[in-house]
Amino acid sequence: GMSVVVWGGFNCADKVPANKDWMIVDKIMEGRKIGKPDTAWFTSYAKTNQTIINEGGGAKPGVLRRVPLEQAKANGQPWLTSVLHFAGRAAGLKEGDGITVYFEEHQTAGRYPEVTEFMDEWSDGNFARFQYFDHPKTWGPAIRSANPDSYRDFAVFYANEWMKRGVGIYYDNTYPMVDRNRQHFAGRDIDWSSSIWGHREYYKRVWKRSRELMEQGIPPLPLSIVQHVTNCQVLPYTTWADGTLGVESPGPWQPDPMPSAEDRVKALETWPFLILPAPKKGSLGTALPYRPDYLRAMEMGRMAGVIPHYRHELRSQDAFGGLGLSFGATDKPPEEIFRHRQVSDVAMGLVHEIRGGVSGLETGKINGAVVALRRQFKDFGYGQPEVKVLNYWEEKPFVVVGNPEVKWIAMTREAAPFGMILLQSYSPQAISTTVGFPEAKALVDATTREVIPIDPDGAAKVDLAADYGTRLFYVLRNEGEPKLLPSTPKTVLVDDFELELGSWGRVVGLPMDVLPDSQNPTNHVLRISTGIPNQSRLQPFRFVLPETSELSFKFRIPEAPALSDKPFAGGLLQVGYQLETGRRYSFNLGLKQTKEGANQWTLVAPVLSLDGGKNEGYQNVLSTAEPTAAVDTGWHTLTIKLNGKHQQILLDGEKLFEGEDDRITGGSFAISPGWGSDTLLVKFVEIDDLQIQKH
Repeated sequence: GMSVVVWGGFNCADKVPANKDWMIVDKIMEGRKIGKPDTAWFTSYAKTNQTIINEGGGAKPGVLRRVPLEQAKANGQPWLTSVLHFAGRAAGLKEGDGITVYFEEHQTAGRYPEVTEFMDEWSDGNFARFQYFDHPKTWGPAIRSANPDSYRDFAVFYANEWMKRGVGIYYDNTYPMVDRNRQHFAGRDIDWSSSIWGHREYYKRVWKRSRELMEQGIPPLPLSIVQHVTNCQVLPYTTWADGTLGVESPGPWQPDPMPSAEDRVKALETWPFLILPAPKKGSLGTALPYRPDYLRAMEMGRMAGVIPHYRHELRSQDAFGGLGLSFGATDKPPEEIFRHRQVSDVAMGLVHEIRGGVSGLETGKINGAVVALRRQFKDFGYGQPEVKVLNYWEEKPFVVVGNPEVKWIAMTREAAPFGMILLQSYSPQAISTTVGFPEAKALVDATTREVIPIDPDGAAKVDLAADYGTRLFYVLRNEGEPKLLPSTPKTVLVDDFELELGSWGRVVGLPMDVLPDSQNPTNHVLRISTGIPNQSRLQPFRFVLPETSELSFKFRIPEAPALSDKPFAGGLLQVGYQLETGRRYSFNLGLKQTKEGANQWTLVAPVLSLDGGKNEGYQNVLSTAEPTAAVDTGWHTLTIKLNGKHQQILLDGEKLFEGEDDRITGGSFAISPGWGSDTLLVKFVEIDDLQIQKH
């Protein structure tokens, strides 16, 4: 929940909720514990409480007016909408899941008395009192150095208020800033590096306080302190953080045709900040990636033990990572090229060991090649103690790659196959390279299973496609190892939850979060909050279901459903797939509570839904079965088999339904928890081992 506004505040320069009323934050965190926000409380609060607004805006003189909070704006949207956004994002998260507040903008709202009192002392310029007006205002002076002790006391005090409630701290713009305020230098000449040490002292104090609170059992984990930058990391800063968030600058586009070699050299001098002309309508252009040396500089917080993340795509498709600022192309490229670029975007992050990005995993746009790449990379053992990770930037690289435009990451382990290497081209043209991997007898393409032999000199020749191609290989050192590889690449595993920062997909009203499996800490599951009752159209994620395929996933209800005073039936999961005609087949696997108080499964057999809500029956029903197994909190497996017009549905291997319909053509598959329920039968549904097998 990191929109650029403080929870319950009005803009990114606030450090506190409206009127410094911490009950707002307490109610958000209360919703986190019970799984849903108290919307009625926030609505009532907005109507019955007031704030002062400055209609002039900023530091300009304007009309001051006290208005109900429901009339106030928070970063351009209604205050109530803003606070409910954060309440909804927090709802359903477990206590141990990290969550951060947008806390430090290095500029402070001027509506609070501390700012009026200390304005001259805190400002990065001289005599701020004559630049800002002595009344509540949206923005106060720029606090660019954190040099004064009084400012650090002020900021740490309020950071503590958030952290003691289990909320982590997010800093924006953590980079050196110019401080021209002579009060900070006691008559000496201005020290142009002073902001580094003022910020360092500030960040260190907040970090140390967060550890003291953790020792008391208040853990805003896993990333309690996150620093975001827009240019480059500074180690004295990142020492006092848990995570960094980088890459927030326009990703340049190059229109077709590609420039000459001379023009490319000129472009590279300012890459990646250069904004090149957008492609003409109908032109594909090229999404230029951030250069490797730039990424390594941006994310050098790893040297201080800080986990790096990137904010925007490394190959931005609209020149600013989806922010809609119209810097770049307005037309998406054809699907095949777009999906190719998603793969290279993901690989560029993996090669540099930077977390983040959802290329190819967006709701409704699942890219099987991206999913397979992430899954194979993880399944080899990335991140496990028995697997050694080898980087291309080491002083004496373990692997010798002949072409300097190819960057790589490799892994080795004791089990066969003993090695894996991911190669990522940084050339817009198709290129080749040699790969020397100690002890290797062959490289096997992880997708096609093409075997590339090792020549007598100990190297394999590898081709990489144009437009920044990507290849992933298993490395073999024995002739018999190919039979130990996964049998075919036909199974596309969609369960990729553990590799993502934050949620894999999200729809308003149905929060989805990645969390460790309580029964298996090395595995991760996707938890979906049922959120809103009786909402049939909220479908958190979709992915393509081929015409002849088998889909399966495990699910469980982590808490036993609440008993009702009378028998009832309600939805647990709605499962269906959208046809190209706009029709949708769906069935509802639900809960039925008997008069004896027992919970049982129910099944509403598939129906064909037309646009407008009209339902048609399923043709040629061969058999139906009413599931009678008792509902429990353990794992169950649901399988859907589709073979042309024929469909089977199985629960834990038992056939629930079998039928066929001439109108089946395949389409995109969707799952919705809690569908059609007037009462929330369960708070959460957990999903794991989600996979599609194409036949």
